[in-house]
Amino acid sequence: MKLVIVGAGSFGREVYTWLSHTIDGNPDYSIKGFIDNHLNNQDILSQKKYPIEIINNINDYKPNPEEKLVMSIADTKVRKKIVNLLLKRGAEFYTMIYPSTIIGQNVIIGQGSIICPNCILANDSKIGNFTIINTYSNIGHDVDIGDYNSVFPMAGIMGNAETNKGCTIGTGATIIPKIKIGMNAIVGAGSVVIRNVAANTTVFGNPAKKIKQN
Repeated sequence: MKLVIVGAGSFGREVYTWLSHTIDGNPDYSIKGFIDNHLNNQDILSQKKYPIEIINNINDYKPNPEEKLVMSIADTKVRKKIVNLLLKRGAEFYTMIYPSTIIGQNVIIGQGSIICPNCILANDSKIGNFTIINTYSNIGHDVDIGDYNSVFPMAGIMGNAETNKGCTIGTGATIIPKIKIGMNAIVGAGSVVIRNVAANTTVFGNPAKKIKQN
């Protein structure tokens, strides 16, 4: 099976490295290249001497039954738009779980999601479809992470908390137990969330307070 990385930006380049480690020694998988509408990203790949290149733009890509896609776009809204476009064309997506991930009992990880190095997914937690859990993040027991979330590095989402669809949890943010984060909400980097967050709201600080409506 050939794997095609969707998005050749900075996060896509990180995913390339982690994906290479994840499939290392597995003859059933190889990385074919990137697809990206920003073809100028090829210049960066060439300058930094990456061994793979952009093989097509997303708009023109036609799914191949011998290929699976690895969704590597950090922006939640852009990711959802592109995933829906590619699913309508019949694309299949690969779920990447880095080998250093610690996974508890009864954990569910949705299709097309990416679990980056050194994360902890505690017992009975659920990760939705097309969600990114970035490096060193800690997902507590019975946590429910919705579809199309981006959880940035070193975030902590504690037991029985919930995030709805399309949420962004910033680097180093902490969400205390049983808190609910509404759809498309954004939690700023380093924030400590001690109250529920309404949909389409950005919060920031310790304790986190609303700073704007999205």
